[in-house]
Amino acid sequence: MSDPDTLGELLLACSIEAIGAHGLDDISLRSIALAAGCSTTAIIQRFKNKAGLLDAALAFALTREAQFHDDFSRQLDGLPFSYANFSELIAAYVEQRANLTIARFWSEVLFKSSQIHKAGAELERWLALRVNFWERQLANPAMAKSFLPHLIAIYSAMEEVYAHELANNVQYKLLLRETTKALLANSFGVGESAGNGDLSLWLNKGSARFQSSQEMAVNDLGETLVELAADDILAHGVGSLSQRRLAKRAGTSSSMIVYHFGNMANFVNQAVWHALLRDIPKELDPNFNESVGVKQKNMSEWATVLQRLTRPKVDHRPAGFYVDYARLTGQACLLATRRRELWPLVEHLRKIDGWGTFRAGQTVWPTSLLVERGSATAFAVWIKGQAVFNEAVCDGEPIPREALLSAARLIFSSQ
Repeated sequence: MSDPDTLGELLLACSIEAIGAHGLDDISLRSIALAAGCSTTAIIQRFKNKAGLLDAALAFALTREAQFHDDFSRQLDGLPFSYANFSELIAAYVEQRANLTIARFWSEVLFKSSQIHKAGAELERWLALRVNFWERQLANPAMAKSFLPHLIAIYSAMEEVYAHELANNVQYKLLLRETTKALLANSFGVGESAGNGDLSLWLNKGSARFQSSQEMAVNDLGETLVELAADDILAHGVGSLSQRRLAKRAGTSSSMIVYHFGNMANFVNQAVWHALLRDIPKELDPNFNESVGVKQKNMSEWATVLQRLTRPKVDHRPAGFYVDYARLTGQACLLATRRRELWPLVEHLRKIDGWGTFRAGQTVWPTSLLVERGSATAFAVWIKGQAVFNEAVCDGEPIPREALLSAARLIFSSQ
């Protein structure tokens, strides 16, 4: 039996630490070697190249995730099974993972999956591990065998990326608990009031919109800069923004960005916000005329529309709205720790999460669905998580119809 490769394990551990702390965009063999106290040659001898190192780090990280979930599960032995306890458990799980390096590592992989060759296959294993964890926590056998464990696993993966940045924010803590209650209310047979979303309505009173560039009174050059920045973000991710490169493309100086937007922080927020909402479907736009659209006839038609909005990009076919929105939201959350100018946008995005869903539920969704503000948030967080997961693993396929229908049955009350 050969001796364990302790340096190899150290290199993998350092890779996970580096990605969790600094993100996938900035990882380098040199920085990993420096952290491990060795040369880059040692990495190349073991893993051939950066791609090989990242592939091995994924497998290593999966064992760390399994250990976290086993340890967490042991702490729950004997927990009384109830609606109140289980909804609090989901919130506690998200908060527990908010500042964990291993959790940030997997968030980086999920929202930047194109940067790692084997990300899709390992993300499938990662999701199966999380689903299994929630199956074990559901003492009710019927619930454990239903779509609910999958729903919770995907919902919490999306919620975690908000929590990485907002976990210490008291308003977020309240929103998180309201949303977990709304997520579970139907499954536990709790009354409709659980999905009302009183906190969401309170926090959004008079602030359901983010200041637009038009409201900042920028001129044509300012609008051009925002458009160019949004193009860059949609093509290369939130971390791609470069003040100097954008100014060069616009044929102006870097100082003009600050001149038009007051500071770089305002500009970055505006550019990401514009990229998020540039192609929003009119049915989801809270600022669009209420008379838009015709009621979808039934749940089959509803699912068809949502599949169109959740299909990943394939060749020249653009991604569905939810895919781009989810990916950019996650990337903004992950980057906000290192670029504090994104914090106001991240906070705002979580506060308004579900507004489009709520509006669609009042206007174009089938009359059979009772969509309240809190249940709309739960569904919106889940569908974004599912959309970005599908993009990573499903080779161009939208969210499966049965998954959409199952999520709707679990989250929304029927009329």
